[in-house]
Amino acid sequence: AVVSTQSRSRYFFLFCLHLQTKPRNMLAGVPDGEQQIQLRLIAEDDRYKLDQNVFSMPSTAAPAELQNIIRNLLDEDDLELDFRVGKEILQVGQTIGKYCEREGLTGERILEVFYSEKRSFPDTPEEVEVEDWVGGIALTDGWVYGGLYNGIITRVPGNPTRESRTSSGISTLQVHEKPIKCVSVIKGEGDVIITGSLDQNLAMVRSEADKMEQVFVLKGHTETVNCSGVSPSQHQLASGSWDTFLKIWTTSLNEPCDEEEKKKRRKKSSSEPLLRTPL
Repeated sequence: AVVSTQSRSRYFFLFCLHLQTKPRNMLAGVPDGEQQIQLRLIAEDDRYKLDQNVFSMPSTAAPAELQNIIRNLLDEDDLELDFRVGKEILQVGQTIGKYCEREGLTGERILEVFYSEKRSFPDTPEEVEVEDWVGGIALTDGWVYGGLYNGIITRVPGNPTRESRTSSGISTLQVHEKPIKCVSVIKGEGDVIITGSLDQNLAMVRSEADKMEQVFVLKGHTETVNCSGVSPSQHQLASGSWDTFLKIWTTSLNEPCDEEEKKKRRKKSSSEPLLRTPL
């Protein structure tokens, strides 16, 4: 059969196009130890940025080899690094070549590898077991206050030791009939703790060195009190509820807000909390 010049040219064009677009695995057909991969090492922290960051590395290179290169170039013998390709952190012993094979990387391309200082695991935290679920928490320099689902506020030393984690170092006070949902604190020589609850009320509790004492019951919401906050001046308190209202209260411990409670105060025992209404 006679093939025209025009047909031969067309077949040759298609053949060349096929060669250009056919995927080529970066590592195909090359024995281990001889494979070279172009890497661009990119610092995620400018403190560890390299002036020259493109390297030809054997496919058997793992994070340890990459780390040694960066240590030598930066003269940082104790630097511990993590390496990331895309969204994946390269694990200890995982080679660049195995990653490329698994991901099916094709073509002559430079593989971008990001590196950052290794983050150490946090120290084992101090633990204090309490009586029920914790619904809210607030901290001062000296104390941690937890509002529990049994309506109790628990006070734990801010820097607990083995001795203070025992019952002798923990103070508790029943302030609500239903779960506590939020805790705020007014810091001072004696902290004032504000709790909000599923019982629709807030409580103001004076925290002293040797005890906690409830001072006021704050009534005004008709649904669960879910959040509270104290103004920067610490003179006002705001509360939010499922009843769709925000309410503002005074934080003064000297007098209640309404005249009726002023009269009742004379008749009540000083140990009983007084009623307070919003401003």
